[in-house]
Amino acid sequence: MNAERWREIKSIFDAAADLQAQEQAAFVHSSAGEDRELEAEVLRLLRANASTDGFMEKPAADLHTYIEPVRDEPVLETGSIYARRFEILRFLSRGGMGEVYEAWDTELDEAVALKTIRLQIASNVEVIERFKQEVKQAREVSHPNICRVHELFSHSLEDGQLVWFLSMELLRGETVLEWIRTRGPLRPALALSVCRQMVDGLGAAHAAGLVHRDFKSSNVILIPGVTGKMRAVITDFGLSLKMLRAAGGLAEPGGIGTRGYMAPEQEENGEVGPLADQYSLGVVMCEMVTGSLPEWSTPKPQSEKETLKLPEKEFPARWEGVIRRCLQRESKDRYPAIENVAAALAPPGIFGTPRRIVAAVLLMGVMAGGGVLWLRARNKCRICEIVQLTPDTDESESPSLSRDGHVIVYSSDRSDTGNLDIFLQQLPGGRPSRLTSVSARDVSPSISPDGSAVAFRSERDGGGIYLKDVHAGKEVLLVPRGRNPLISPDGKSLVYWTGDPDPSVASGKAFLLPLRGGQPVQIAKSFQDSRLPVWSPDGQRIMFSGCEKADKALSGCSEWWITSRDGRRIVNTHVMRRLRSDGLIMSQPAEIFWGNSGLVFGCGPSGLQVNLWTIKLDPQTWTSVGAPRQLLKENARDLNPSIANNGAIAFTRKSGALHIWRIDRAPHPGEVTLSKITEDAQIDSSPFVSEGGRWLVFTRGRGSRRSIWIRDNLEVSESLLVNPGMPTRSPIVDKTGQLLAYEQTDLTNEVTSINIRVGEGPVRRLCRGCGAPTAWFDTDRAFFYREGMPSVIKMADPRTGHSWVVLQEDGADLSDSSWSPANEMMLFTETKGDRKQIFAVHLPRSTAKVEGKWIPIPDTGVSPEHPRWSGDGHTIFYFSNKDGFSCIYGQAFSPEIAESAGTSFAVAHFHNQRASIDNVLTTARNLSVDGDSIYFNLGEQSSTIWLGSLVNR
Repeated sequence: MNAERWREIKSIFDAAADLQAQEQAAFVHSSAGEDRELEAEVLRLLRANASTDGFMEKPAADLHTYIEPVRDEPVLETGSIYARRFEILRFLSRGGMGEVYEAWDTELDEAVALKTIRLQIASNVEVIERFKQEVKQAREVSHPNICRVHELFSHSLEDGQLVWFLSMELLRGETVLEWIRTRGPLRPALALSVCRQMVDGLGAAHAAGLVHRDFKSSNVILIPGVTGKMRAVITDFGLSLKMLRAAGGLAEPGGIGTRGYMAPEQEENGEVGPLADQYSLGVVMCEMVTGSLPEWSTPKPQSEKETLKLPEKEFPARWEGVIRRCLQRESKDRYPAIENVAAALAPPGIFGTPRRIVAAVLLMGVMAGGGVLWLRARNKCRICEIVQLTPDTDESESPSLSRDGHVIVYSSDRSDTGNLDIFLQQLPGGRPSRLTSVSARDVSPSISPDGSAVAFRSERDGGGIYLKDVHAGKEVLLVPRGRNPLISPDGKSLVYWTGDPDPSVASGKAFLLPLRGGQPVQIAKSFQDSRLPVWSPDGQRIMFSGCEKADKALSGCSEWWITSRDGRRIVNTHVMRRLRSDGLIMSQPAEIFWGNSGLVFGCGPSGLQVNLWTIKLDPQTWTSVGAPRQLLKENARDLNPSIANNGAIAFTRKSGALHIWRIDRAPHPGEVTLSKITEDAQIDSSPFVSEGGRWLVFTRGRGSRRSIWIRDNLEVSESLLVNPGMPTRSPIVDKTGQLLAYEQTDLTNEVTSINIRVGEGPVRRLCRGCGAPTAWFDTDRAFFYREGMPSVIKMADPRTGHSWVVLQEDGADLSDSSWSPANEMMLFTETKGDRKQIFAVHLPRSTAKVEGKWIPIPDTGVSPEHPRWSGDGHTIFYFSNKDGFSCIYGQAFSPEIAESAGTSFAVAHFHNQRASIDNVLTTARNLSVDGDSIYFNLGEQSSTIWLGSLVNR
């Protein structure tokens, strides 16, 4: 756009902006003459003026001070990285508020849309603060028919200007308005489908207390689906306002919105509520089936009111009555709720509602079952008819199906972004209903066979198992600190376990609890460790992950065992041994399902590509037979299978990233800063920073293929240090960068060992059945590690290999040691059953022997982890779940009196499931401190629920 053209547009705009809203269109039309592009551009700016007025809390006449000529060149450059995260792939479009780009999110490893805020607008501090509030509001609604807004970012350009942009769901399609302009009105079937989806999206927003306020055909994008079905997505909720809970909506200055789509009460006096959105929906419905907007006739002097006039074009008769009711001038005359619109549009007949149509289709599928099975066999799929249940915009995981497959429960943040709650949904086609609403992670749901009750694990109040009646009543705490509940096939019993979630600590105890009264009974009492119990299909047997004897480290001892309910017969299934022999690694052992034909679980070669697999069990011996079979071959990470009696299967599909982050000024709440240290596409975990802070070592890779890398924080460079060709974790390095110790696992027998390397010398094995090096003693004199089961704390000289016991206690696992040169005290954790406690004890450098009493460090969480000293020895940092999420806390400590001082304080909270410490496996976590800086892992994740049909089960 050249300067002359811009002056022409601005001249007409300035004159029109001073007129009444109802006079502007006619003035612009006459001023533009035959130049329709000029008319369209001025009208677009006037609409932006009107709608942006209230949004930015600026008077309408002031908006033109923000307007600038449209730039010929995009603000963001293709191929460049912005906010250290987004690579611009291509420019998409330009609008009144800014520009839209397709970008690659290097953290989530997926394409997103970036929507910039024009530089003149973003220069106003009030505008950015309002945008931040609008982003928070928009994120409250999570629905497949609403475009998901992720976050607001800023980036400093080379010329010093600060550009602000929104990260959003990338939608590949065209707007309803574009469709109408290029192809004409929508055919009736498509219009009906799009209308139902728009109603669903707006209904979800209204349920969350939001109204759109600028709903129109250009704010609805049509996205073609794989099966040919069109997905309608509502965009630009940035103009919505939080509704007052009281009736009557929210009062605002009149005229804020888009003329032609605004409800009369909104245009005249600013009454904004769900019924105003319904009016706008009626306008869009009329536009979809006729290609034109409805009109109100000018009243004659003797007329009492205006008359609604619909375009004279053919469209389904049923639509006219619905549109006219949506467009009633008095809001009280419209439908009571927007959900009534779709129901009124449904054609009468044998099928009635959409849900009945779905049921009829399923019935016909059952009647033609032979043909369906023949088609499945021909396609050679083992899990067929796969469909996505929950949208990409939500975090949803851990599905559980009722026995008949008609009800599903799962964890999701669809109502409260980042916070996992339990949801229930009728299948097929039901709407999800929220069962829990506490600000804590509610996970691992298990539904009763008849779908009437749900057991789940919640991290609230220290964590435990709760039971919820799906029809009424509050959830009831069943088992404090219990984990992974599963209701029996007959609905009368529950199995669960307690203990440290770290699978390398032998603390697990499995239990069976009668749900109709009675005391829990421990399963496999003679086992050193038993956890993750699973019911057999008939409910007569229980499988669990267990270690029978304490003759080696837990990782090499654990197997899947089966016991009868009375405990008289316990059999080793040898499942893990068989998987290892085939080069397969089970990704997360808690996610296994025992079906009629065997076990179904997520695993993959060396843990790299995780899909769903199955292995059969002999019904007589209870041991694994035959080779494991892959059920699903997708370029995805599939976990958490749940199977119904009719063969329906539900599972979780996950993607994510794991990087190393750093917190600076950790002892000073309110002053801390958070920054990402590593950016690699691989998984970076187990960070350890050397004394002095120059060297950072960590593991990098995927599955079992992990190597050790070292980062020079002074030179800001990374290099490969060791590539052992085996799973590695827990590397530690001294202040010179020359001494290295790390844990390594032999996949053949799952036995761990500690390897050490001095300078450029060869790697040497220190011990077998030992692991988890955690810290150095007296700079580089020795390092701490653990050994045995229950574990004791030992030290070893890396140069000579000489080792000795530092601390042990009968019946308790001791681990996670760190030492402070400033106060000569050692921190460690003690695990007894389902309780973990942090202690400090004096360990002088002169004797290298523990002296004095153990000093407890108070914490109300169940599993405080990885205690570490600050550089001056006056603060202890650690992970804790005391507030229902894994967060980082600090505790002041007085070395002079050898006691903790005051109460603990939060260094940093991580309550959002999308970027959380809880997304990091316990075996990959670490917390390492240099001075007042903390290095740790943060897991960024997205997950969805998928449904399918299991063939030949």
